[in-house]
Amino acid sequence: MLSFHRWNKLKDHADHKKEEINAAHGVQTFHIECRETISWIEEKTRLLQSTEELDNDLSGIITLQRRLSGMERDLAAICSQVDNLENEAQRIQDKHPEEAEEIRERVTQISTVFDQLNELIKVRDAKLGEAGDLHRFLRDLDHFQTWLKNTQTAVASEDTPNSLADAEKLLNQHQQIKEEIDNYTTEFNSIMEYGEKLTQDKTDHQHMFLRERLKALRDGWNELHKMWENRQQLLSENLDLQVFLRDSKQVEVLLNQQEIYLAKDDVPSNLEQAESAIKRHETFMTTMDANEDRVRHVLTFADRLKNDGHFDSEKIGRKADNIQERYNNNNEKARQHWDKLQDQYKLQQFLQNCDELNEWIQEKYIIAQDETYRSAKTVHSKWTRHQAFEAEVLSNKDRLFQIKKKGEELVADKPEMQPLIDEKLNELEQQFDELEKTTNEKGQKLFDAKRPVLYEQTCEDIDSWLTELETQVLTAETGQDLTSVNLILQKQQMIENQLAVKAKQVGELESQVKILEKIEPDKTEELKAKKVYVEDKFNRLQAPLVERKQQLLKKKEAYQFRRDVEDEKMWIQEKMPLARSTEYGNSLFSVQMLIKKNQSLKTEIENHEPRILNICENGQKLIGEGHEDSSEFERLINELMELWRDLKNTMDVRKSKLLESERAQQYYFDASEAESWMSEQELYMMVEDRGKDEFTTQNLIKKHESLENAVEDYAETIRQLGETAGQLIREEHPER
Repeated sequence: MLSFHRWNKLKDHADHKKEEINAAHGVQTFHIECRETISWIEEKTRLLQSTEELDNDLSGIITLQRRLSGMERDLAAICSQVDNLENEAQRIQDKHPEEAEEIRERVTQISTVFDQLNELIKVRDAKLGEAGDLHRFLRDLDHFQTWLKNTQTAVASEDTPNSLADAEKLLNQHQQIKEEIDNYTTEFNSIMEYGEKLTQDKTDHQHMFLRERLKALRDGWNELHKMWENRQQLLSENLDLQVFLRDSKQVEVLLNQQEIYLAKDDVPSNLEQAESAIKRHETFMTTMDANEDRVRHVLTFADRLKNDGHFDSEKIGRKADNIQERYNNNNEKARQHWDKLQDQYKLQQFLQNCDELNEWIQEKYIIAQDETYRSAKTVHSKWTRHQAFEAEVLSNKDRLFQIKKKGEELVADKPEMQPLIDEKLNELEQQFDELEKTTNEKGQKLFDAKRPVLYEQTCEDIDSWLTELETQVLTAETGQDLTSVNLILQKQQMIENQLAVKAKQVGELESQVKILEKIEPDKTEELKAKKVYVEDKFNRLQAPLVERKQQLLKKKEAYQFRRDVEDEKMWIQEKMPLARSTEYGNSLFSVQMLIKKNQSLKTEIENHEPRILNICENGQKLIGEGHEDSSEFERLINELMELWRDLKNTMDVRKSKLLESERAQQYYFDASEAESWMSEQELYMMVEDRGKDEFTTQNLIKKHESLENAVEDYAETIRQLGETAGQLIREEHPER
């Protein structure tokens, strides 16, 4: 236990001794650094004192300027060292109060020699200031050479853009360098002019050295411009390349989408699918046509870059060739796909027509096999039904002919379709022939044995129909308004259709008489008499029907004219409030929008004028034909034309008012822009910045000169505004 206590005591003594040694070492180190710092300051002081005897000529100024320039860099390091020593002195004083007096003496000594050095620097700066223009020239020369070197380094950058944004950014930065170079042009000319005067006819070493510096400066200035132009060319080409790559990538995406669509080879199985596929392909081709300009733009841009000798012409050419090849391939595939779809559509249309005709034949074949006509009460009605059925079969034979024609066209165009088409056509022809045969056989079975009865009933049917026509139709009213006249005309058309059917039946009576003469010769005169009676009665009704139709058409023209006039009057009344509107706009934008709307209305009215004139021509035609209501028609025409002229005149007045308002609003807008511009310039003139040194002052002078030029240029705008205002007042504008 005792040994452990002695060990701790010994360790404490050792640690304390170590701290004392470290403290003594720190104090000694501080004293050494103080002596070294004082020696460093005194060395710089002696260096400056050696310039005491220098003259104020070029050699002396250059020597003094160089030493002061180097001294400024050293002074920052000395100042930092002095601050560190002061902080160290304070720390040592706190830990070792017994050393405080000696430490304060060291710090005071350092401060004294440092203040002496600063004072000497101020004296030498004052001496340079006394040198005046020569000193400023040398200072500006050093500054300009430093700027020139830094700018050349910036221009010589080898940064290469990897995207369009990078290319635009680098080009903007390069343009900013150009603006900076332009701003330094005046300073360069000033330096060279002063330097040439200073070195003229001087042969001493310093002036010759200065002449070489000026020569190097001029060479560097010219080289800077060349470097900038070369870099500008490179960056511009890089920008063009990035634009081309962006556009070509977008085009390649389009081509990929087209290729995916064209790779599909779906064959439609019916007409509906074929129509849907054609619509999709039409939409696709419309989109292709719409995107053609984008492809052409990329290819044209690539050609221009290659013709201009772009540094990456080979890569651009390969990509453009690839795009051109893919685009041509897609166009060719799209055309082939379109042709294929058209062929499939024609085939499916042919097959559907075949199926529809086949269904119709099967339906009619069932009817043709029914020999009873159970719903018909007389032989004549059965005969009429059968005649209609035969006519229907005969009229549909043209469908078979058209299908055969389409099939032959398909085979001629696409021989590979012949087996399928021939099979369909042979089947249809066979079925249609069977239908015709069955229909003819049915007619013979039904009517050959009952021809006398059929003849009697046919004559009676025609006679009763003509009698009803005479009593009910020809004596009926011809309508009191447009709607009733149109309905009567529809009935008239139905009668004419029925008349055509009856005319055919009347024509067939002659052939039936000839057949019946052989069957019943003793009734020949009676049969002929009935035929003549029916024919005479039928022929007597032709003229009254035609006359009735003409009357109806005349009435329709008159009622239609009145209706049209009323409709056009309503249309004009709808447009008149728009033409008479007193809203002329309270800003340039609003009045321009109103002018556009007014022009649209005027165009609508002009496009409607042929309708008005056509209606008036119809009225004049009725008057020229001596219509009983001619005076009324004349009045309606005059009223309509008066309203029409009033509408057009009102539109002209509104257009004039809107143009007046536009001139005034344009003046207000331009005047407001001028006031804003002048306010901006006034804010600039209120700035009290006069420049902190010669360089900033020269920049401010340049800006002020630019402002003066801008003000002089803007004077013409102000003069024009004044002339516009005066003209508006002289013309007694409503807003004067």
